Amino acid sequence: MIGTSRHEARRIDNQLRGRAGRQGDPGSSQFYVSLEDDLMRIFGGDRIKNLMNTLGLPDDVPIENALINRSIESAQRKVEGHNFDVRKHLVEYDDVMNKHREVIYRKRRQILERSEGFATRPEYDEYGEEIPPKTLKEEILEIVDEEIEGVLMLHSEDEDKARADLSAVFGGAEIRSLDFEEISALANELYEAKEKQYGSPAMREIEKAVYLRTIDMLWIEHLTTIDELRTGIGLRGYGQRDPLVEYKQEAFRLFQSLLRQIESTLARTIFKVEVKTETQQPMQRPLEYHAAEENEIGDVDEEAEEIEREARELQKLAHQQEEKKLTSENTGVTTTVRYGGKTVYERMKEASVGEVSTVKGNKKPGRNDPCPCGSGLKYKKCHGR
Repeated sequence: MIGTSRHEARRIDNQLRGRAGRQGDPGSSQFYVSLEDDLMRIFGGDRIKNLMNTLGLPDDVPIENALINRSIESAQRKVEGHNFDVRKHLVEYDDVMNKHREVIYRKRRQILERSEGFATRPEYDEYGEEIPPKTLKEEILEIVDEEIEGVLMLHSEDEDKARADLSAVFGGAEIRSLDFEEISALANELYEAKEKQYGSPAMREIEKAVYLRTIDMLWIEHLTTIDELRTGIGLRGYGQRDPLVEYKQEAFRLFQSLLRQIESTLARTIFKVEVKTETQQPMQRPLEYHAAEENEIGDVDEEAEEIEREARELQKLAHQQEEKKLTSENTGVTTTVRYGGKTVYERMKEASVGEVSTVKGNKKPGRNDPCPCGSGLKYKKCHGR
């Protein structure tokens, strides 16, 4: 096996050497390296070139020395270490998003399990104590209380803005007092009224749909924001800052903002949901006038006259066929009448031209005579074969 260059990874060179050995034959391999190759030019190629110029060796003289092999292997180890660092940084960047994804997916799974009546996995607080499981209704009411408290703290000096913001939370309800307990009781009252209006099963579906839709919508926006952050975070290296550390800090801040925004959007949406049931009205087909066709039946009197007229015509045709049959019995000729068409009108219309007569006689036709079947061919070309 002959190699024209040494690769950046020793693994690839070893794979090429392995191609030389087959079916028990160890084989042999030989690599040729130029001082102008990228690997030699970047790692120590100038030093070896200066050594050759000092010794006065011509350019076409091959050099085989352990020093060159060690230099090449040292360069390969440096390249492999650099590639390993690149992959390691890539995994560390991806690990940040994996942690965010685990939290969001666990949250969605808990919502689905609670809505379907399955037992959720136990949760523990910061002290290691198990948190009792809560229903979606209890969790949403707690989120609403936190939103009320946040609005009161944000507009603590401006009561008008606080009332307007709280009224927007409850879908336009009138806020008479800014006491937290009274506003929380109002929230429970409005929630119970909405549940009584739609029923408990429908309200559970509303809770699940609104919660999941809010998470999915804001999670997609978070992914876009994180992707844009990762694209430009490398520029902070010019300010003597580690891009990975900066990326982790910014991603954590954005994720905390995402969780708060999910809860705030849920609290401001759940009271504004309206369920509209559309009743299916019977379809009313518009009255349309269609002109009568000649083959379609219209008035009842006309239908009766048409049936009587057809019956008389059919009887007349039957008498004519009987007379023809009696007449042809003495001459040895049998006549067969075929009627074409699908409707009675077409049969009556084509009765005069739809007769096909087949003549059978005692005399056998000649080979060159017209065939009695009426095909227009000679007898030898048709039924005389």
